Amino acid sequence: MTRQSARAGSMGLILLAAVAVALVALKHVAGLEFPRWFRLAVLLVLVTITALSTWKWWGALDEVAREAHKFAWYWGGSFGMGVAGALLILVDSQKIPVPQILPGLHSDFAIGAATVMLAQITGYLVAWAGWWWTRR
Repeated sequence: MTRQSARAGSMGLILLAAVAVALVALKHVAGLEFPRWFRLAVLLVLVTITALSTWKWWGALDEVAREAHKFAWYWGGSFGMGVAGALLILVDSQKIPVPQILPGLHSDFAIGAATVMLAQITGYLVAWAGWWWTRR
């Protein structure tokens, strides 16, 4: 991947993030409510652009970097999911209170999903850093 194509891809993702932030700000600050078809269309465009950007990024990685990511997602994500599962069992048995990782009031499903995602991402980052640390 050349620097120019990497820069173009980065600028596209930054623009995509700016549009998403602007839409969320319009909803929460201005109180603007978007129709369901519009929200679905924006979601489909965001997912498509993100998938294509990720595919291009993955194709540009060398074998060592790919192996680091695969290792981190498998081991770090699995360990994070296990930690989140243990947390959810403890919450369900009322041994610990529900973690309030999301601002405001949300359903138990949303809190559980956010807990699992946060635990998996944390596990991934720790495993990824550890993989590179051992191979420096």
